Amino acid sequence: MADSKIVVSGKLNSGSISGKLQNGGMSGTISLPKVIGVSDYNALTNKPSINGVTLSGNMSTQDLQIVSENTTAGWNSNPQYLPKAGEICIYTDYMTIQDDMGNDVTYPGIKIGDGNSYLIDMPFVGDDTRYLLLRRLQEHENDAVVHVTQHDRDFWDNKLNYDVNGETLILTRL
Repeated sequence: MADSKIVVSGKLNSGSISGKLQNGGMSGTISLPKVIGVSDYNALTNKPSINGVTLSGNMSTQDLQIVSENTTAGWNSNPQYLPKAGEICIYTDYMTIQDDMGNDVTYPGIKIGDGNSYLIDMPFVGDDTRYLLLRRLQEHENDAVVHVTQHDRDFWDNKLNYDVNGETLILTRL
């Protein structure tokens, strides 16, 4: 077998090769397509997605349907809304209570989608616990045994303390 000599000649550009291949009595042409390097994620095709939403640009959890916010009226306006499994739906105006200073404080309500139930039919996260806490608070507020009444305060404030030979003597004024 005779030694063969392979000669490649042509041009090499960024991402492409074109030229001729010669091997003894055989010759051919090589031409590879130009490969384009992409450095911009948004210019890519076949991007990944979350919850059926294609990832592009600066997206929020609301854009990705992971967290959605609305008012109670807003959510209730679409009674057949079916949140995706794991989607967090926030009722921004779920509960308003007054603090010690008389200010209204609004707490959000949260529901987590299961992919099968309409949002309107789902319970709020923590409803059982919230109900128990409110019930216990109401029971506590109405418990006269644990609360000191104004009458009790007046009774204790009207006591006089005397020190008699190292012993404390308490007298009550009626």
